[in-house]
Amino acid sequence: MEKRYAESAAMSEKALGLNSNDYNVWNNLIAAYEWLNEAEKIDRAREKMQQLLEQAVRVQPHDALAQALLAVLYAGKKRRTESLAKLQTARALAPNDSQVLENEAIAYEELGERSQAIKCIGEAMKNGLSPEEVKTEPSLRPVIADPEFQPQLVASGSVSK
Repeated sequence: MEKRYAESAAMSEKALGLNSNDYNVWNNLIAAYEWLNEAEKIDRAREKMQQLLEQAVRVQPHDALAQALLAVLYAGKKRRTESLAKLQTARALAPNDSQVLENEAIAYEELGERSQAIKCIGEAMKNGLSPEEVKTEPSLRPVIADPEFQPQLVASGSVSK
């Protein structure tokens, strides 16, 4: 959130040295790499994160966040059917979880469904996701820039009219 992306990447890499099986750390690393435009590193990290998430949802199918994150990864690979199935599961498990809703928005954006992404991020904000958190998610930059989304930012008090 402090825009110290290189430091964030370095600390996430260090954390993975201690435990490389935590998909949340991989998710943080991917976000840092996205801000740093490290395409090759992003791809490798996504592959590892996908393996961990697929294992996680087999062991704990009720982990809504894992389901939503896996949906994002599938959406990024244009695996629409699988992504939508994971989104449906995540939403059924945690319909008002702001992190699940934020990841749902990211998946819809990846799938080219901007209006659905805007709707989901609006729901996430109504359920506690702050505008600052939205702005720190690199995958949501196009959504934030969309004029259709601007009224939600205004309503949240994040920008002035």
